[in-house]
Amino acid sequence: MKNGLISGGGEGLVYTWIVNGGALTRDKTFNLKTEEIHAAMPAAISVCEKDGRILVGTRGGEIVEF
Repeated sequence: MKNGLISGGGEGLVYTWIVNGGALTRDKTFNLKTEEIHAAMPAAISVCEKDGRILVGTRGGEIVEF
């Protein structure tokens, strides 16, 4: 992610952040607990971005793409 960060955690949410000067501003929120995704164990263990796509590895061993 150019000029930004991605974070995720045990609550099942993944955030994108924009770095603007010295400050971080939350940009988007992705919820792993939605009915469309239906992750068995939605805690985010690993997150990465490639070519505009965000990949999230969950505690349950699932891979989710946004």
